[in-house]
Amino acid sequence: MHPYAGRWKRSGSIPPDLSAGKAYGPRHLELLDGLESIILTEGFRELTIGGLAERLQCSRRTIYEIAESKERIVLVVVDRLLRRVARRAHDAAQMQDPGVERLRAFLIPGLVELRRCTLTFTCDVAEEQAVHDLVESHLQYAVRLVAVLLAEGMEAGEFGDIHPFLAAEVLDAGLARLLDPGVLRTAGLTLVEALEELLTLFIDGLRPARDRAGAGSLG
Repeated sequence: MHPYAGRWKRSGSIPPDLSAGKAYGPRHLELLDGLESIILTEGFRELTIGGLAERLQCSRRTIYEIAESKERIVLVVVDRLLRRVARRAHDAAQMQDPGVERLRAFLIPGLVELRRCTLTFTCDVAEEQAVHDLVESHLQYAVRLVAVLLAEGMEAGEFGDIHPFLAAEVLDAGLARLLDPGVLRTAGLTLVEALEELLTLFIDGLRPARDRAGAGSLG
């Protein structure tokens, strides 16, 4: 194994589960799905517990059983989404051989899950420090895993002579910029469209020089 793979595997763990210790029943899980849909498409700063209860046809008390405040509910919903993305990404990557296809399999589930994210949601994340920090912590964890995948791909001869740590940091910097709503507005792109562009550039740039001509897109 490339030395950076072991180094990055030891460098951090997945962020703490904000739902740990909670015994959510079927109704709570249904509400969490509904809350996720609303928050990703409409944002969350203007939402109220009363309004959510009316739209989801439940009592305020039932919503508060998920978490003790609107702010905490948003964090639980976003954390749950990002954990689901991480699980699916990990499972998909393990089904592929080391290299481009394993990296692609790891990155694509996030794009699929995040297609509902609107600019309003991205703006709210940028303005709410706790949610921004949560998203950033999940991204940092994903970037650490990307460094491992890069090291494995180098060993398999799938990537050029790259520095896994540096390449992962470049990806992290790009992801951080795309969380800035101003960048998306200027580019005229949604978050997912911008992520697709970034990942195409990133993956194609990792290929050995002999393979870059005619390299395809992520699709």
